Amino acid sequence: MINIKRIPLYLLLSVLPAVVLFALGNSTAGAQAPTISVELKPSILHLNEELEIIVRVAGAGEVSLPTLPQIDGLSSLGDPKVTSQINTTGAKSTQKSKHIYRFRATKVGQITIGAIRVNIGGTEVTTDPIQIEVLESSGAAFVVPEGLTGQDYLVEAVVDNLTPYVGEQVLYVFRYYGKQPLPSYNPPPFTGFWKEPQPARNEDSYFIAGQTYYVYERQTVLFPATSGTMEIGPTSLAIPSGSGGELETIQTLPLSIDVKPLPPGAPIGFNGAVGDFTISADIRSISGDVNQLITLTFTLQGRGNIGLLPDPSWPETRELKAFTSTPEVTTRFDDGLLQGTRIYERLLVPQITGDFVLPPITYAFFDPVAEIYREVSTAGIPISVVLGEDAPIEILAPGLKDIMAAPAVLTSSGHPYTAMPIYWGAWAAPLLVLLTAGIWAWRAQRREANAPLVRQRRARRNARGVLSRARKTGGDPFSASFLSLTGYLGDKLDYPVIGMTEERLCHTLAENGLSDGLVQRIQTCLASDEKGRYEPLSNISGKGAALIDETEQLIAELEKEFKK
Repeated sequence: MINIKRIPLYLLLSVLPAVVLFALGNSTAGAQAPTISVELKPSILHLNEELEIIVRVAGAGEVSLPTLPQIDGLSSLGDPKVTSQINTTGAKSTQKSKHIYRFRATKVGQITIGAIRVNIGGTEVTTDPIQIEVLESSGAAFVVPEGLTGQDYLVEAVVDNLTPYVGEQVLYVFRYYGKQPLPSYNPPPFTGFWKEPQPARNEDSYFIAGQTYYVYERQTVLFPATSGTMEIGPTSLAIPSGSGGELETIQTLPLSIDVKPLPPGAPIGFNGAVGDFTISADIRSISGDVNQLITLTFTLQGRGNIGLLPDPSWPETRELKAFTSTPEVTTRFDDGLLQGTRIYERLLVPQITGDFVLPPITYAFFDPVAEIYREVSTAGIPISVVLGEDAPIEILAPGLKDIMAAPAVLTSSGHPYTAMPIYWGAWAAPLLVLLTAGIWAWRAQRREANAPLVRQRRARRNARGVLSRARKTGGDPFSASFLSLTGYLGDKLDYPVIGMTEERLCHTLAENGLSDGLVQRIQTCLASDEKGRYEPLSNISGKGAALIDETEQLIAELEKEFKK
């Protein structure tokens, strides 16, 4: 008979073997097999370049340091960098470690990295040998400076131009070679120069005559402010010397630069710019209403002292009132030259109606490479201004009626104000005004949000308006044809075409699906417009009406093409 009181004991004894077996199974499964892997960075190696051999080890138990064989053609750059991680589960521990060894390639050809050995939990694990090819140096070979061999430190300073013009770039280069990393770098004050330090151009290490040397290079862009002999003082470094913490001062040799004045013969409008620059303009709208803002953006870019360049001279016109703003300046250091852009924005307010041309913006500078003065300028931009809805309108009144005389006696009609419709109308008027203003603002917001779509829909009407005014007033047909066609294309493409090169315009039109024939006709029409504006009147007499008709027909065909 089974004793009921002993049932729990029977259950425990029956399940205990299963629990023990389950624990043993998990312990066995959790033990990680020892592994070792090797990674080489970079995979393609050139002479004198640095190679990293990354050894990853994982396994249960104690892990020894990897043992690397002697490698012919690779020179060690110091002790390895080691990181490790230990995970413990119950009585078992798993260790993962990463060992980074740094070498420098010292010969060209095939190099064999022999088997790497490591002991993991009493088990020795090895890798297979690895082959790596060392190629010839990809860049200029490192030149050991004279006097470096056998020395602990060496510093030098050079400039790339000993006889610059005033305002011409001079690149000051400081180099440090030493058995220890570069201490704090304190350049000279560069008195008489405008300066802009550049990021480190070169930080590396080389194995020379059995010794590793650290090589650092620092660059500073200089622009001499005055002519004559300019001195650049030495750069000094405080180098640790000995085990007592003493410091030894070493310094570069001073440099002397002969700065030449700018030659005579500067053009009118030259304000001292030195370098090589281009200028371009982009106008957001070529037609508008009186008192409506037109935005003109022009960009000055090139190589030189971009941050301190004088601004271009803005042409004064009675047709436009201009509001200036601070230019947006960006610089970059590329291929040893300081380069960048200055972006200017002008807000233009037309003062009169009619068709006129925005004068070119000219910029004069001295090119120190060619040793000549140059001038660059934007193209003239035609603008058409009409009388807009918001422009002031003069009202002519031939006469006004006299104010009605008040009666001698004022009496009340006897009706209360609240019974009069005008009373409630007065209360409703502000609400009506608010409602009207809200609807107007909503419509204005929608028009602004859909401005490109509105411009596209009105493109043909605006273009025909320009042609119609020219036909009625007898204005310049070539300017009218140019304004209507470029304005139409700008509205349809939602991008200004004024200032585009012929190649870029053709490419843009082709991308928007226009046929080659239409693109060719547009080119021909614009070329005729450009030619006609500068030909004598005797040569173009009688061609105006035909040109306007032809432009109107071309725009009609373009309208059909854009709707496809």
